[in-house]
Amino acid sequence: MREIVNAILYQGRTGCQWACLPHDLPQKSATYYYFAAWRDDGTDQVIHELLRCQVRERARRSEDPILVVLDTQSVHAAAGVPASTTGHDPAKRVPSRADPGPATSPPTPPRCPTDLLSTWGRRRIRAASRGA
Repeated sequence: MREIVNAILYQGRTGCQWACLPHDLPQKSATYYYFAAWRDDGTDQVIHELLRCQVRERARRSEDPILVVLDTQSVHAAAGVPASTTGHDPAKRVPSRADPGPATSPPTPPRCPTDLLSTWGRRRIRAASRGA
């Protein structure tokens, strides 16, 4: 079973096709079978959550984050871009334009939903800032 996990980790790290796994790892059919089964029944998410909690505890942090900082991407403005559509990002010290992202694609889901600030967390922060 450890070799199956190694093969799944190898594929995830390198991005190679399942059929191109090295010969010293288990066959593609067995590896992909377990990958798909764990993905479909949620086992991969459970493993991810347990590992995330262990890493945070080793770093002497609480299991669940209580704050998240989000930043937008600044795109350097080309020399020929009109000044009326160009701003300045003082934090990054660059003339820039806000990157709205692809206009036709749906919003990207967060990579780790547990790291997002929950409604409960926002309420606690608001209450703490009011002195309650």
